Amino acid sequence: MHRQESVKGMWPVTLDSLEMEKYKMEILKLCRHNILNLGPLYPPASLSSMPELPFPGEFVQLQYVVTLYDDRNKELVDCRMTPIGNCQFEVNNGQTKDLMYVIEVGVHPPVDLSYLVQTSSVDCAGNVLPSHAGKFTLLLPSDTPGTFHISFKFKSVKKFLINRFDENLIDEINTSVITYYAPKRLSDFIDGHSLPAINLPIPRQSIVGILGTPEGQACLEYFQTLVENGAQHCFKRDQERFLLHESSSDPHINELGSVLYYQMGNLEECKKYGEYVCREACKFSSPNYNFLVGKAKSILSGAYKQQGDFVKAEELLESSTEVCS
Repeated sequence: MHRQESVKGMWPVTLDSLEMEKYKMEILKLCRHNILNLGPLYPPASLSSMPELPFPGEFVQLQYVVTLYDDRNKELVDCRMTPIGNCQFEVNNGQTKDLMYVIEVGVHPPVDLSYLVQTSSVDCAGNVLPSHAGKFTLLLPSDTPGTFHISFKFKSVKKFLINRFDENLIDEINTSVITYYAPKRLSDFIDGHSLPAINLPIPRQSIVGILGTPEGQACLEYFQTLVENGAQHCFKRDQERFLLHESSSDPHINELGSVLYYQMGNLEECKKYGEYVCREACKFSSPNYNFLVGKAKSILSGAYKQQGDFVKAEELLESSTEVCS
């Protein structure tokens, strides 16, 4: 059976996990991240089948949370998915000593899957998944643009002689992913947990108007340097001078002010400046509205997270991704 990918919400869970041949796979969650400089950022070995990666390069990281469901009553199956390496999850730890059920993933054109596929028991946010779900993490080499075809297979494996196996395909989901489009670079495309889709790259919003000119960019880089150095006095002094001599209503400088206060730990001022940026960008119909508000909300999310308001932080982070898309 061949089906295209789909995403479902959280369904009720059926307790009947004995009729494995009648169940189908479902993708519950998915996300896409661009990795420009890869490092060993993976879960402990107890939750992961993937070793630390020893090589550099650019990658598109895809995360798929998969499960089984009963198409007859539209309920998830109360099974147990265990990562066993080799790009596979074992389902119910094997029905008998001679029969097991597995969910596996394959990529074409082939890459070194022993390094580029991870099976784990945590979701995209690092939370432990319920026993009936598991996550595949794929790292697609993206030093150059490319298209990868991904196949998820649910199958039974019967061992009837030593080192001989009889496999039966029960269900299959196929999808394709494009890393990015030339002549742009991977960094020119957005990523995150709230993308409308992950199979196609979505370009970042470009700065337009005076901020898109070399002079405007030089001005922003100067203020960004002050932010990175924590030079609060110089930032405020030169900000006032700049606004006295410029008629532009674009609030990008105030957005940098929000970054400054965030880096200095003044979270209340950071929130005030970030909210001001959002109001001003809307008030003056800034041509850079998506860029400014998306970045401001991302910074606001960090401030609320630092203060322990994780619900508000997650809401702003998702909103920032939607604005930038």
